[in-house]
Amino acid sequence: MEVRLDPDCLPAHKQEVQFQIVIEEINGKWRTGIYNDIEQVIYETVKDEEGNTDVITHCLSAEVVRWIPKDELPGIHWQDLPVKYAMKVATLIKMHNNSAKPN
Repeated sequence: MEVRLDPDCLPAHKQEVQFQIVIEEINGKWRTGIYNDIEQVIYETVKDEEGNTDVITHCLSAEVVRWIPKDELPGIHWQDLPVKYAMKVATLIKMHNNSAKPN
């Protein structure tokens, strides 16, 4: 199955973005990179322990879960919610699950 991305929802060519990839979304880790519109990938420059740089490409349709402009602040991660808000969220989820059961 081919995934077709909506061009109206994509970053601009060569736009600096923050993004999350599938395997790190649960931990709330954000990365930064530059979007390439032609290849529909984000280029991330990383440094290893020795200070060497390398470029990693992340496919927008296969790896990237969400992206935002680089200057925008990411939302709070669900694991970092204060306890009182986490309890409210848990209550709302429970209410939703109880009302979503089939008849």
